[in-house]
Amino acid sequence: MAPARVAQAPSLRVRGLLPKPQQGLAPEPAMLRVHQVARRLGVTTQHVRDFIDEGYLRAINLGKCGRKFWRIPLDDYQAFLKERSSHD
Repeated sequence: MAPARVAQAPSLRVRGLLPKPQQGLAPEPAMLRVHQVARRLGVTTQHVRDFIDEGYLRAINLGKCGRKFWRIPLDDYQAFLKERSSHD
């Protein structure tokens, strides 16, 4: 005797409850990680942490118990770039 097939509920996308993925470019994130900023600037992650520690780049620490888990708001990253380009 063959095993009975289990009926699966239709996925949320099939039922129209989830939007279809957008084609093309991914949306810009609201917050950037240290390694993402480093890659965009062409510097090391330590250099980005130094910018944060020295107050040049605003970041939010999401870490707990003394750990630093930085997130850089996109607006603050763009302001940092603007400030940096005005000094060149």
